[in-house]
Amino acid sequence: MINYFKNLSLNNISSFLLIIFPISLVVGPFVAEISMNGLSIIFLYKIFKNKNFTFFKSNFFLIFLIFYIIILLSVIFSPYIKEIFFKNFFYFRFILFTFAIVYLLQENNNLYLLVYKVLCVIFLVISIDGLIQFFFTTF
Repeated sequence: MINYFKNLSLNNISSFLLIIFPISLVVGPFVAEISMNGLSIIFLYKIFKNKNFTFFKSNFFLIFLIFYIIILLSVIFSPYIKEIFFKNFFYFRFILFTFAIVYLLQENNNLYLLVYKVLCVIFLVISIDGLIQFFFTTF
């Protein structure tokens, strides 16, 4: 029996998740959240496995952290705290996702062009779809 998972590594999985992320935004929010959270989890695993915490010592992380704290404080002082606190509590995943993309692109320089090509194709498809809907839909 052929083992298809032999060449499957975390680098390949994270690269695949980054490449399909623009496509998953078009497909739906659930698929986009899965790829975003998967990439963030792989990033955290690699960071803790290699004990390379330089990303968390950067000024950008500090700025993002201050912005996240401001968001949480505005939610705490909001009259709708019960409805929106847990929704806004997990916004740190966007910070992790941003740093995961930076880490992955620094690790694999060939990925820039591939992500760019995928983004161009997705923008082209969405633009053509928008034009078709604009000209051929009845009001």
